[in-house]
Amino acid sequence: MGKSSTIAAEIVEPEATELVITKMQPGLTIEGNFEAVKAHIESLVADYKGLVVTEDYVGQAKKDRAYLNSLATSLTQRFREVKRSYMAPVEKLDMRIKELEAPIEAASAAIDAQVKAFEERERVSKRAELVKHWEEYAGILANAVPFERIEAASWANKTCDLMTAFADIEHIVERIAKEEATLDSLNLSHPVDAKTAYLATLDMSAAIARSKELDDREERTRRFEAEKTEIAAQQAKPVVAPEPALADEVERAKAEEITEGIAELVAGCSTFTFTVSCTEAQRDSIVGSIRALGLTGTIRKVQS
Repeated sequence: MGKSSTIAAEIVEPEATELVITKMQPGLTIEGNFEAVKAHIESLVADYKGLVVTEDYVGQAKKDRAYLNSLATSLTQRFREVKRSYMAPVEKLDMRIKELEAPIEAASAAIDAQVKAFEERERVSKRAELVKHWEEYAGILANAVPFERIEAASWANKTCDLMTAFADIEHIVERIAKEEATLDSLNLSHPVDAKTAYLATLDMSAAIARSKELDDREERTRRFEAEKTEIAAQQAKPVVAPEPALADEVERAKAEEITEGIAELVAGCSTFTFTVSCTEAQRDSIVGSIRALGLTGTIRKVQS
């Protein structure tokens, strides 16, 4: 092999690293016949102070107004001309500066894209480590509670290292285990549903509320079924016609209502027997009429 040689890198500085304006006349005084024009204007406007336009003078007044307006216009035009002359170098300088800035901005944007891509790869790699730690430390719990459910936004920050995020994950697993044990100790009526609600929300109050909701639903169902059973029993109950002997007792009871509290007929009254064929309703109407007349007696149903 040939003799190796060492090459030393040498950084060559450009002649100028910062822009230097080599020719400029800042603060240049603009000269002109300002005082002469000012005196001329003052003499002109002095003639118009306290002026009253009359019919004889209105024509001349319009001409004077036009002249004064043209004078003001000429002053504005002179200013614009001078401004353009003075601004031309500045505008040219602005264009040159932008030409110099363009490659700088392009290079900076390319570097920025590379930096962001690198940081994104770091973020993705860090998150993968966090997911792996969650699945290993949580065990079967990770099947019911995906990483996204416990992920904290702060873990993505560069100021949060992996060890801190690992510790947070371990604390979360311990908290879930403790709260699950607490749920088991409550002996809820629907432990499975309560546990499912807890794993879906990681909220103890939501789990307890779910069991209570199912209790209330079952109670409403039980009451509804009981009411249905009672109604069905009432509708199925047979209607029993009274036996003949019982029917006679009923008739005697109705007859006794007429003579209740009366032991004998009033002296001087005669007893008459009437046989009438009528309905139950008509019979009640007859009894009412007899009572209204102050009469007493008995009513017996004749078996046909």
